[in-house]
Amino acid sequence: MKKYKYLLLSKDKFGFNIQFFYTYIEAELTAKNIFYSEKTIINLEKIEWQGE
Repeated sequence: MKKYKYLLLSKDKFGFNIQFFYTYIEAELTAKNIFYSEKTIINLEKIEWQGE
């Protein structure tokens, strides 16, 4: 299976502390399949990862 790198631009419940999360997965997912507790995903960019 191909691996993908997801770039998630997230912020906390107060709207502060913008952070980036890099999640490496084995199959393609959509934004609705990825959740972070008390965080809101405001952007999701799929980038095919050529690494191992």
